[in-house]
Amino acid sequence: MCIRDRRRVHGDVIETSNLNRQFLFREKHLRKPKSSTAAAAAIQMNKELKNHVVARLDKVHEGTSHIFTDAFFESLSVVTNALDNVQARRYIDSRCVNSKIPLLELSLIHI
Repeated sequence: MCIRDRRRVHGDVIETSNLNRQFLFREKHLRKPKSSTAAAAAIQMNKELKNHVVARLDKVHEGTSHIFTDAFFESLSVVTNALDNVQARRYIDSRCVNSKIPLLELSLIHI
């Protein structure tokens, strides 16, 4: 199995409402950062991910474009997201389109 570096980016914390719809989180994870908790859970499920997962707490949006630069996006082979914020989804989508990076969208939109 080939494992390259994985980056988990999420500036939010786990809330009670996350427990019934996100399989990585448990009650003991409440009020902890989503990115570092998800990274730890992924490593626990697949030990080969150890030292290949980077958890970031910065939110990805226009105001953090100095952190998540074009070079950052261009260094990725694929982007996955499960955002519940339509504005954030559109921003990530535009960055992936501009960087020619595939985006796997994992969220649903309520119409």
